[in-house]
Amino acid sequence: KHKIKWEVGCGHYAVARTEKIHAGKDMVLHDMATNTFTVGSDECRKKLGWADSGELKKGPKDIPENYRLYVQSTSYNRAIPGDTHVLFAVDPATYAQHQKTTTIPSESEPSAKAKAKGDAKAKAKG
Repeated sequence: KHKIKWEVGCGHYAVARTEKIHAGKDMVLHDMATNTFTVGSDECRKKLGWADSGELKKGPKDIPENYRLYVQSTSYNRAIPGDTHVLFAVDPATYAQHQKTTTIPSESEPSAKAKAKGDAKAKAKG
């Protein structure tokens, strides 16, 4: 669909079924409530309270609610079920080609609509 060049080891898939996670695999943990990411196998294991090393056998029930765990794929032919979330490492040119063009204001920054409404109220007063 997006025609992104696949490179082994540059993709991570969300755990959607029970998986054997080998010790050398990288992990990324997404806290969906805060939209923050914990990157690295050691950091993810620590945050999830899992063993520091060795192979893991984990599935969706082992991941807390509002979190999504991504595991590095080192396979040339991994079958990823439909509707599975994936992350890819891409070069800057590919990122620029596919990045969204809309900017989402931060919570501390009012939206354009809210700002316009505030400007209108200020004009009406003044």
